[in-house]
Amino acid sequence: MKTIFTLVFTLFIFSLVSSQGSKKITLEDIFVSKTFEQKTVTGLRSMNDGIHYTTMANNSRIVKNSYKTGEALTILFDLYQIEDTPIKEFNDYEFSSDETKILLTTNVKKIYRHSFTAQYYIWDSVLEEIYPLSDKGAQQVATFSPDGERVAFVRENNIFIRSLKFGTEHQVTFDGRKNEIINGIPDWVYEEEFGFHNA
Repeated sequence: MKTIFTLVFTLFIFSLVSSQGSKKITLEDIFVSKTFEQKTVTGLRSMNDGIHYTTMANNSRIVKNSYKTGEALTILFDLYQIEDTPIKEFNDYEFSSDETKILLTTNVKKIYRHSFTAQYYIWDSVLEEIYPLSDKGAQQVATFSPDGERVAFVRENNIFIRSLKFGTEHQVTFDGRKNEIINGIPDWVYEEEFGFHNA
């Protein structure tokens, strides 16, 4: 019993002595100087091969990088290399499952903290052409189907599907109404309280 007391007392004294030399954390350290702010890499997308990833550069290029070395290996997509491109920059991108098509997000207009409307464009690397997802108004939460042959999106609270093979657009829901019936996207409560930005 005496040994346990001595051990606890020694640890207590040691912690008091060691804490005397340490600097106290202030609110300024946390909120102003950002001493404890996390460091992150944004816009990173893993590629299918598992040994490469892509990043965005200057809102106009997609660069292929090596996980092993971190080095940029090649430019997979460059807006400035496309003749008569309808867009000058993009804010985000998504690859199709076979990585032959890229869904580009541009002209973003915020709605709430995470949600937005945008114009989406598709780059087909096989055909080497870029074209709008839809020319009938801004879209939300566009995403490729698992086979990469279609893109689903929301416009004015209704769900649409665009066939990339046939170039056709089909409306799936017809009852969407602002602040009443919202198809395919969460309302602001789910977005703010639960962090959902697509359904």
